[in-house]
Amino acid sequence: MSSDREVAGVHHRNIEKANQQKNPFACIAEKYKNYRKDEKTFEISYRGSKEMTKDQLKWAFKLAEKNVGPYYTACKLGWQPKIKQNDMTKSWARFLVAKDGSKNAGYACFRFDMDYGRSVIYW
Repeated sequence: MSSDREVAGVHHRNIEKANQQKNPFACIAEKYKNYRKDEKTFEISYRGSKEMTKDQLKWAFKLAEKNVGPYYTACKLGWQPKIKQNDMTKSWARFLVAKDGSKNAGYACFRFDMDYGRSVIYW
């Protein structure tokens, strides 16, 4: 039977391996490169935080502020814009960006991390 420490070590190695990948979606990128909805086709691309331009990061932050800011404001922690902006530029921040032609349409920001000794993905 594995100890908690051994299990945590396995999870930690999994996170390290995930974080070392230049593009964790490379093996499925071709299959999920395009998404079609309501006669529109969105191109999905992966970017690490350092591959996002200043304009893209500004757009992503404003979208987060509009869409999830009210939920953060309603909870105990509150909306903390400087922390959110800082998080979006950390080396661990990764993005899936959806574009409608040349226009940004949406994104998901995520990271691989540890929580209570388990490997997790925060979206």
